[in-house]
Amino acid sequence: MRRLLTNRNFVLLWSGQLISAIGTALHDLAIAWFIYELTGSTLATGASIVSSFLPRALLSPVAGMVADRYNRKWLIVFSDVLSGLSVMSMYCFARQDLLTLPVILGFTALLSASSAFIGPASSAAIQSILDKDDYQSANSLRQLRWRFSTVIGAFLGGVLLRLLGIRSLLLINALSFWLSALAESFIALPTHPVMTETDPSPSCEKTGFGQVIHFLLQNRPLLFVLVFVMVMANGLFMCLFVYMPALFSDVLAATSAEMGTYYALEALTATITAAVLLGHRLRNPYRWVVAMLVVEGAVLLSHGLIRTPGGAYLLAALLGVSTTICVVAVMTVEQLLVPNRMMGRFSGIAAVLGDGSMPVFTLLYGFLGLYLPIQTILLFTGVLFLIMLLPAPWMLSSQLSLVSRD
Repeated sequence: MRRLLTNRNFVLLWSGQLISAIGTALHDLAIAWFIYELTGSTLATGASIVSSFLPRALLSPVAGMVADRYNRKWLIVFSDVLSGLSVMSMYCFARQDLLTLPVILGFTALLSASSAFIGPASSAAIQSILDKDDYQSANSLRQLRWRFSTVIGAFLGGVLLRLLGIRSLLLINALSFWLSALAESFIALPTHPVMTETDPSPSCEKTGFGQVIHFLLQNRPLLFVLVFVMVMANGLFMCLFVYMPALFSDVLAATSAEMGTYYALEALTATITAAVLLGHRLRNPYRWVVAMLVVEGAVLLSHGLIRTPGGAYLLAALLGVSTTICVVAVMTVEQLLVPNRMMGRFSGIAAVLGDGSMPVFTLLYGFLGLYLPIQTILLFTGVLFLIMLLPAPWMLSSQLSLVSRD
């Protein structure tokens, strides 16, 4: 922690992204509420979710390529500046009472497109400014930043929306992006292109993804983490987002306040876990990934068995702990195994798999919920999740060299 807090570049990157994360958390809650008030349609809310995922998924491979070719600092700064301009444009439309659903969806898609470049560039930048011994602590702080901003958005977003209105929250978010860009502009990163390796394949000469794919095929643990965590785990867990209101209302006979308590407990335990991980090193991050995935599968399955809000609260606490440990371990594995020169492209591939799968699974679960009992779907999903973890021991049998390749 002492090394991290005295690392000027990391502090600037982390604090800048904390500012924009808080603004985004307030923005997301306000926009979701505003859309439902404007249209009265859950379909419109779903459309906004798709518009926030799809452009990022489509652009992530390009963003990863750009992050490995050009200066990552200015890519992060430019993305935040563009995001701020997008939100400020929404603010101007709101001042003229022209903030209609098509306008919101259009600017949400633009925000999603600009954010596609931040992820790969930030992941690669972390490698450039830290020693490998600091990766886990840095990832814990990143999780702490995300969870803290989520808590702020959950507790303050609704209150500020009611007191200040949608216009003020849009203005706050735009300013948060620009303040973030200002802090990030003082980071010192390499100013030369990073990607210098060549590939004999003509198609790979143009895209540069051939080296990454070849590297993944040679690294079974990393390939398993990429495919299972980014696609299957993220996708299968979308059932909780889709069914949670119906689960609390129809199955548990609970109120929206009790559902809010569920989310608050999950965020609180996740925040505490991220703080604890700052002082406790995970000796083998990959084994922790697998262990926490088993816990997550059991928690997912148990959502199909609960009958009281108290049982749901217990599962929320377990979910907050297990997902935080899993995410921190996943990021650490990636940073230890993926060379810095290809981290941007790897992050782009991971993002397109994760962001691309979520809308697909969301639509699938929405369709299944029309014909099958919710608890049956949750039980089946949990069992499927655990069955798909069966290759994990085979992956563990490989010799992991958890050292940086760069």
